[in-house]
Amino acid sequence: MASSICLKCKIKPVSRRAMCVECNALYGKNQRIRLYDRYIKMKQTQKEKNDGVSVNLSFLQFCATHAYGFCFYCDGPLPPQGKGLDRKKVGNYSWDNVLPCCGQTGFKLEGGNCNRIKGVSLTVFETWSIQVRRQRGEWPLEHEFENHFGQFELIRSSYYDTLQDLTSGQIEGLKKATDVQEYIVSLRLGE
Repeated sequence: MASSICLKCKIKPVSRRAMCVECNALYGKNQRIRLYDRYIKMKQTQKEKNDGVSVNLSFLQFCATHAYGFCFYCDGPLPPQGKGLDRKKVGNYSWDNVLPCCGQTGFKLEGGNCNRIKGVSLTVFETWSIQVRRQRGEWPLEHEFENHFGQFELIRSSYYDTLQDLTSGQIEGLKKATDVQEYIVSLRLGE
């Protein structure tokens, strides 16, 4: 797999991620919004659009999708604000129809952002393939996409199972958190 350069610092090499680990850790650190506020804002915004698209995700499903931690398409960071989700196809925001996506932040790779499937009629595979080609200079194989998608679903399901085991007090803590992974780690460390 060919390396490319971090899109933020323009120095460190990265493989499939858009930013190096250090830049990703710094990105938006001071701007992050609580998960529950983002979830409620997403539901309100979609309702106000009045376009027939609804949000059929529970708060825990929203968090489990965010817990993946990176954009499904380009492996860039998820936005510290906004929903950070893309629908796989036209329809409602539901468990089977959403992917984590950087596109809502204006964070753009050369040639456009990742959240453009519905606007230009690209499939999830095509959008992912374009971003992979930009990063490594060659088109990915279909089995690579299947592996990537399977890994995403496995990680998301694992986080969802973990989140379903939280007590009501822990869920209240999650609502105040800004990052799912950090919150789960803090619970495991007993903080």
